[in-house]
Amino acid sequence: MCQDEMEQVMELSERLLPTLDMNDTATLRQSLKNTEQKLANIMASSQRQQTEMEKRAQDWNEYQVFKKCALVL
Repeated sequence: MCQDEMEQVMELSERLLPTLDMNDTATLRQSLKNTEQKLANIMASSQRQQTEMEKRAQDWNEYQVFKKCALVL
C-alpha cells in the first residue's frame, strides 16, 4: 500500500468511525496505527536500500574507471 492509498484509507476510516461501537472503533484505530507503522518501516527500509544500491553503483563505476586506467598503463 503506497502512501496515497494509506491517506485514502485514513480518510475513509475517519468517516466510518462515528458509525462504530467503542470496541470496533478501538480495533480500527489500532489496525490503522499498526498499518501506518508498517508503512513507515517499509519506507525507511526502502530508502536505506536505495542509498546502499546507489553507493554500490558508484563504487562499481569507480572500479571500472580504475580498471581501464590500469589496462592503459
